[in-house]
Amino acid sequence: VQQYLGAIIDTTKGVATPSPQRIQNFNTIIQRMYPTQKIQAKMILQLLGMMSSCIAIVPNARLHMRPLQQCLASQWSQAQGHLLDLVLIDRQTYLSLLWWNNINLNKGRPFQDPVPQYVITTDASMTGWGAHLDQHSIQGQWNVHQTKLHINHLELLAVFQALKAFQPIIVHKYILVKTDNMTTMYYLNKQGGTHSTQLSLLAQKNWRWAIHNQIRLIAQFIPGIQNQLADNLSRDHQQVHEWEIHPQILNTYFKLWGTPQIDLFATKENAKCQNFASRYPHKQSQGNALWINWSGIFA
Repeated sequence: VQQYLGAIIDTTKGVATPSPQRIQNFNTIIQRMYPTQKIQAKMILQLLGMMSSCIAIVPNARLHMRPLQQCLASQWSQAQGHLLDLVLIDRQTYLSLLWWNNINLNKGRPFQDPVPQYVITTDASMTGWGAHLDQHSIQGQWNVHQTKLHINHLELLAVFQALKAFQPIIVHKYILVKTDNMTTMYYLNKQGGTHSTQLSLLAQKNWRWAIHNQIRLIAQFIPGIQNQLADNLSRDHQQVHEWEIHPQILNTYFKLWGTPQIDLFATKENAKCQNFASRYPHKQSQGNALWINWSGIFA
């Protein structure tokens, strides 16, 4: 174990952590703060600098410095403000500071990231979104409100929709997200940003969902010409497979032959049994009907 530039380097475990002194410095500053308190911009900039210096050695440090960054930016500007200006620390921002505790600061960040276990490729158009993972593909349409959003917002939203759709497959995994939108790649890899509050919040939403599901993310840009499948899925929304038997007719059949144990070709929206199999991954689905064993099942 060695100490270098305020970091503890553990060559045995292959991880780096902040030094005890740096952790103590965090505790000292944060303990001075409380909700609805007004603090000098100078102190907030100092704390943001400390957080930024930990990005390489504290997992998800960028994500958890964004709320304080946004709080400062909404009330103060370096070009027009003064370092002694007071900035109000709202309750939500204060709660975000509590993450910077000894437990999270001492987790350690590996010297080298592992190889991604799955690749999700996404795309968005002004009408919908599409994504694929191995042999799985998924698509969806935007609602009226979403069609009015900027394409950069839709591209990030497409990633979020894809992550949720493929959740049963990617939980506890390291995922590479491929996108033909540079802004999406930037905001995902930086866990937010400073140019657009809305994009930053959406990127943070992606990351918080991923962390909740123990999923690690990294994004990579690919040229649009290499993203044809996801592009087609985002534009072609033929729903010829979305149909269902009228409930009265279905109940007649159930009375004659009994109620099946599983609806083999369904979606969450049109399933007629509590258990169902679906074409696309869903956390409540039993899987793809063409891949699961039907033996002994009344279907």
